[in-house]
Amino acid sequence: ELPFHKLCYSSTVTTWKIKECINKNGNGSTAQKERLYQMTPLHVLAMNPHATSDAFAALFEANIPSALATDSRGKTPLDYAMEFNIPGFTRMYVRLYELGQIDKLHRLVQNDEYGRTPLHIATMNPHASVDVISALLHTSID
Repeated sequence: ELPFHKLCYSSTVTTWKIKECINKNGNGSTAQKERLYQMTPLHVLAMNPHATSDAFAALFEANIPSALATDSRGKTPLDYAMEFNIPGFTRMYVRLYELGQIDKLHRLVQNDEYGRTPLHIATMNPHASVDVISALLHTSID
């Protein structure tokens, strides 16, 4: 088991622990894919409902292209975060928007298998804050 992946699975993952792991293992460790499902640490963190948006930002900023990496199922960290961690999803989504990755966002995050957009999913999530909804509205991709 890769140490970064193990950390990202943890319910006690923090921004500080992520930065410490990056310092110890290098930025290259943020792009490592585990063998079975070909997931990066960001994929794993995206499925962790305990991860804060600051933890996402720390890992995402260390390796921005990893947000667009696909696993063995063809899913990106954005796909998983949209389902499991709306604050983390929004943090990555807005940052990619700020970086001018609008075309990639249109291709990657249009609708899920039920036709729901990120805004639909966020409004149905009781944990999505007003800031999350506002950020999604501001990007006007939805």
